[in-house]
Amino acid sequence: MEVEESAPVMESGRGVLNAVTFNNNTTNNLILGDTRSIHLVCKLMSQSTADASVAQKGCGALWNLACRSDDNKRSIREAGGIVLICEMIETHASSTTVAWRGCGALASLASNDANRKILQGNDKISIIIKTMERHGDSNKQIVETGCTVLRHLARNVSNSNFIGTLGAALICKLIGIHGASSPGVAEIGCAVLKNLARNNDESRNIVRESGGIAFIFKSMKTHAASNAKVAEQGCGVLKCLASNDTNRKIIGEKGGIVLVLKILEIHALNARIAEKGCGALLNLAYNNDSNQKIIGSTRSIGLILKMIEKHGVSSPGVAEKGCGLLWNLAYDSPVNQKNIGSIGGIAITFWMLETHGGTDVSVAWRGCGVLRSLACNDANRNMIGETGGIPLVLTLMETHGSSHAHVAAEGCRLIRMLSDNDNNSKIIGEAGGIVSICKILATHGISNAGVAEIGCSALWNLAHNNDNNQKMIGHNRGISLIYKMLEVHGALKAGVAEQGCGALRMLAAHDDNEKYVGDKDGRGIALLFDILEMHGKSNVGIAEQGLGTLRMLAHNDRNSKIIEKISGGIQLICQLMRLHSLLHAHVAEEGCVVLFYLAANAESKRMILAADGVSIVEHLKLTWANDTSIQEEANDALQQLRTTSQVTSNQSKRNSFVSKRKKYKRHQSADGRDYFESTETGETAWVLPDGAEV
Repeated sequence: MEVEESAPVMESGRGVLNAVTFNNNTTNNLILGDTRSIHLVCKLMSQSTADASVAQKGCGALWNLACRSDDNKRSIREAGGIVLICEMIETHASSTTVAWRGCGALASLASNDANRKILQGNDKISIIIKTMERHGDSNKQIVETGCTVLRHLARNVSNSNFIGTLGAALICKLIGIHGASSPGVAEIGCAVLKNLARNNDESRNIVRESGGIAFIFKSMKTHAASNAKVAEQGCGVLKCLASNDTNRKIIGEKGGIVLVLKILEIHALNARIAEKGCGALLNLAYNNDSNQKIIGSTRSIGLILKMIEKHGVSSPGVAEKGCGLLWNLAYDSPVNQKNIGSIGGIAITFWMLETHGGTDVSVAWRGCGVLRSLACNDANRNMIGETGGIPLVLTLMETHGSSHAHVAAEGCRLIRMLSDNDNNSKIIGEAGGIVSICKILATHGISNAGVAEIGCSALWNLAHNNDNNQKMIGHNRGISLIYKMLEVHGALKAGVAEQGCGALRMLAAHDDNEKYVGDKDGRGIALLFDILEMHGKSNVGIAEQGLGTLRMLAHNDRNSKIIEKISGGIQLICQLMRLHSLLHAHVAEEGCVVLFYLAANAESKRMILAADGVSIVEHLKLTWANDTSIQEEANDALQQLRTTSQVTSNQSKRNSFVSKRKKYKRHQSADGRDYFESTETGETAWVLPDGAEV
């Protein structure tokens, strides 16, 4: 029975083979959608695996059928055709025709998700790679079809890792052989390397070590100007390769940046190339000063802004990659910050945020990052504030801040930077910025130390020289939130400790806040001493800010008595002065004022004397003999310690401090370091000048 049935099946199968193998007339198209025809071809192939002619025509027929419709792709899978094609390629390994048609059929079939699952697995991938290795040097068609299969399969991370290890070097070699003469190989070769390098650093290294970067350059130089697909895939693979520091350096040194910029200029109307090109430059500019310098010429920045302006509204990808590139260029580069701001970069960034920021988290994050870096420049900072940037940023923080910590953090950094300008600080407070920051601290601060640090830093800056902001922070639970950040992160994160103490110091200058900073049961003061004990001896910034906060609190008798009762508290103050005051004038002055306040109480005075407080103050008086401010505070402290009556009222000394604290203003560079600017002369310094106040 089986023999009788098999003969007509064989004849019918051969008839289908002859009808559909690369035959495109209308009559045969009627056969192509016929599921029975697909099953007949697969039946014939399964019964004639040793027949090279059947293998050639069968693979060709299935290739043609698969190209016609998604239904046919599904039917071929269900009939076992994918496995049969792999078997035919392996069985007839020496046949160039079977290799080409088999890989072509698999390339078409692999565009289907379910079909790719059949092809997954090292055994089938190995068949493709071995076929390319056997025939690829002499046959560019097999290279093109084989790379297309691997490109589809490399969407899967596990497949990508295996293909990269086994085949990346081979693909580079074949691109080197055929890429310059074949735009198809150049395009598909770059595409498969892009997928391999996207998430696998080992593959990035293999491509570099196999000479792949040079081969990619050669293919792009030959075809990219006239072939948009090669331009797109070439920029795409350079983007992925540039995720690696070594590759980033080599691509920049060997002319890759100039090549990408040229492609962007030639294909200025192509949004896909704009996205891939900006993405490549984004990665090349990351943490590489030399590359940033090449990209950062005024002409290049103008071209990038043109790409964003032309395509960013219609393409969120261009908006995202473009903003990311501008961020990398502006980060810690005063020249680029100035250039981007002066030729319209701020307005274009606003446009992208207004268009996509509300719905696209990546655009919101990167757009805020651009503005934050640009705001390191005084003119840019003013422009952002004067042209509506603050309400826009606060809206984005409100939209995304609760659910996306990285947007919340970058928004806070931007607010922190903008508030270096007094007018901006006023606008931020009035526009609800303080409420937003407090909300972000409450949402993310406990679980995210980075948000806790930058949130406290933003509140510190907003509180500087602005009574309304100080009051608003207090009324919006800002003080209790800062203490919570210190409680959760202060022990392990020195940045949170310093920024939190600095914010409390500034807030305590406002009469309405003083009681909250001290708090009614003294837990806040106890926490400050815990922070000083943990970090103050090794971190002068924390010592300064912690002592500064105590200075603002200790004038109050209730607070002074709480400090007195902290076990070892007064001894710690004296110890910090001994450790830091001889080299750091601001610690010397803060310490002297704290001792002055505390010495108004007999028991506290006894503890200060027992801790050798007089000797410490006398010693720093000698050290800072030319600093009139320290001399004044030291003399008051010594007089208070040596007399039985109070020399000056605590409140009058506190008021004197509040009036003097405007001498210097704290700023922050793009890399997060604090620097100080004289409010009188405008001079800046990384270290607070001796005897100066913030």
